[in-house]
Amino acid sequence: MEFSKVLKKRRKELQITQQALADRLFVTRQTVSRWENGLSYPNLDVLVKISECLEITLDELLKGGELKKVLVNRIVYCNSMTRTCLA
Repeated sequence: MEFSKVLKKRRKELQITQQALADRLFVTRQTVSRWENGLSYPNLDVLVKISECLEITLDELLKGGELKKVLVNRIVYCNSMTRTCLA
């Protein structure tokens, strides 16, 4: 299941509103909406906070979804930039 669907499903299971989750994460309700609609993705620090708020593991949030690919691509990009800067 995609990250956006897991996020929305789990939030609703816990009967947490988008606004309440946003308040806990120090983001806007619109940001949570964009995540749930697959229009943007949280950074790794926020993912950890989401997993804590929703009482779900990072593995459950990321497993088999497009977000894992996005994060891997970001890590690869950052690593390549670090090597370029250090060369």
